[in-house]
Amino acid sequence: MASTAAAAYGTTIAYTDVGAETIGEVTNISGVALSADTIDVTNHDSTSAVREFVAGLIDAGEFTIEGNHIAADTGQQAILAHLVARSIRAMAIVYADSSDWAFSAVCTGYSAADAAVEGKLSFTASFKISGVPNLTYT
Repeated sequence: MASTAAAAYGTTIAYTDVGAETIGEVTNISGVALSADTIDVTNHDSTSAVREFVAGLIDAGEFTIEGNHIAADTGQQAILAHLVARSIRAMAIVYADSSDWAFSAVCTGYSAADAAVEGKLSFTASFKISGVPNLTYT
């Protein structure tokens, strides 16, 4: 059977609350990773003295992006403005296979223009997802 896997090349990330402001020249996007807290509900009646748990709150996590620093890119400029404003903004990651994550996030970090002697100018940014992210498959 032939694989239906897709290459990551062509994935985009954008702010979607004011039009669609794509962040340019992104080279890496870490995955969105949800996790659930656990609540220990072990009691004296627990079977075989084994701990019991129920799911607690879900955390949609934090993700990072990296890219080529382009001073004139309005999407990259929006990252710093997002951090300084301390606001929650709507964003989307659209994968090359057309599936996408849509979510609200706060920018938690931004580092611009790493400049190694034999390297490229680059940037990194981190975002914390707030609320329920939506994954749409196509």
